[in-house]
Amino acid sequence: MSGGKFNRVAAFAHGGNDLEPSQSGMTLRDYFASGVIAALVSGPDEALDIAEGETVDQAIARHWLAEAKMAYLIADAMLKAREATS
Repeated sequence: MSGGKFNRVAAFAHGGNDLEPSQSGMTLRDYFASGVIAALVSGPDEALDIAEGETVDQAIARHWLAEAKMAYLIADAMLKAREATS
């Protein structure tokens, strides 16, 4: 995991009030990764590669695990670029 100090920055955190408890929010890394996943999901459909002996459900799970890992790699690169410019 990269991102240094920016990975500890919370997105959408708030201190709470009489009606709502405080919330730490998600990390900036998670926020960036969620944006990447949204872009990947909205992109063109790809043919699903189903390995021999693999069920469709297993292939789908494998595909989206790889996409999620890619989203975090891109988020880490975004955090690194942000740190380099600040």
